[in-house]
Amino acid sequence: MTPNVLFPLMRKLAASKDAVGIDVVKYSPYQDNWSFPTARLFNRIMLQYVTGIAMRREGIDPG
Repeated sequence: MTPNVLFPLMRKLAASKDAVGIDVVKYSPYQDNWSFPTARLFNRIMLQYVTGIAMRREGIDPG
């Protein structure tokens, strides 16, 4: 799954009234390389989720 597919899904998930949270199963910063691509991707995923929550509160359609 690419970020272009994942990010809108995260916003829609967070904007649904049934979602109460998400869980990170595994992240090991010691296995990431010097530019931390996994950490940056995780950060963007979390930002998309929080954006979806904000969109739900403001009544904005995440689609």
